[in-house]
Amino acid sequence: MLSSPQFTFLLGDTREPVTVHAGIMSKVSEPLDRLVNGSMKEAQEKCAALPHVDRELFLGLVEYAYRNDYNVLPCGIDSHVEVDSHVEVDMEARSREILDDWVPTISEEAYAKATTPEKMWHMPHFYPTPYERFVVKEQCPCYYGEDWDDVASHMKEQHVGQVNYKHKDVFLFHAKMYCLADYYLIPALKELAMSKLHVALQLCMEEKFVTTPQRVEDIVALASFVYNSDNTQDHDTPSKRDALREEVLGYIMAQIQHLELKPSFQKALGGAGQLAIDVISCLRKGLSEGAERIKAAIAYRELVEEQRLGRGGYYALAANGR
Repeated sequence: MLSSPQFTFLLGDTREPVTVHAGIMSKVSEPLDRLVNGSMKEAQEKCAALPHVDRELFLGLVEYAYRNDYNVLPCGIDSHVEVDSHVEVDMEARSREILDDWVPTISEEAYAKATTPEKMWHMPHFYPTPYERFVVKEQCPCYYGEDWDDVASHMKEQHVGQVNYKHKDVFLFHAKMYCLADYYLIPALKELAMSKLHVALQLCMEEKFVTTPQRVEDIVALASFVYNSDNTQDHDTPSKRDALREEVLGYIMAQIQHLELKPSFQKALGGAGQLAIDVISCLRKGLSEGAERIKAAIAYRELVEEQRLGRGGYYALAANGR
């Protein structure tokens, strides 16, 4: 393939040229194969214009075609955000802390009456909701067998998760790569882009990140891109929701208690109808699941009491209103 003829792509409105091996590009995508080796004039001229594709993004696709991976430029420093240089947050440790502190969505009183936290944690009704996957690294859909720690370590070197660094370009690059892979029918690249975005969002779970206005704007920029119908399709039911929208929505819902107070996020909800619909749908689902958890807690407590006292003793206790 490295000995195959070269093919030139003219990218963006400025038609910036990028020349690659035709065999490499035809291998990675069926639509690109038709473009490079088909009967159209582009194949004959060994040149094709792609005005809808950004050059830097296409270079990421080329990198993937050559080595099954792509890199993103590090986050740039944000001079408008000041942080204490002596304080450095270990996001992996913070993720474990968030998980250890996690309590099911029922009242503290109902939770305390039901059973001990240790027993409650092992009840299937009280496993974390899908949104808690952002603080559980084992649930990260890492790609090609790579370890979460290795992937996250590389991103940390690029300052992902640090509040005094801009994240918009990094977030959008992964999201755009997902869309480009979808357009050119490259499912493995879609999965790769999704995994990279997921790890990046996991590293941005710290409360300081989502309470810093500049970083909230980065999140809003990502959500606005993802919920633009030119990039991903609207849907009729949650089960048909685009995977990229599901990913970003999951992060938003995991941080909703912080984001809901931010003007830029409120404005985004007002301007993107489907995003607002999905957020409301998730809130309703959360309330419904919370009610089911309370019912499960009560049922579990009754079962524990019945086993402890025996059937007769339990019903005698219940009859006395205790």
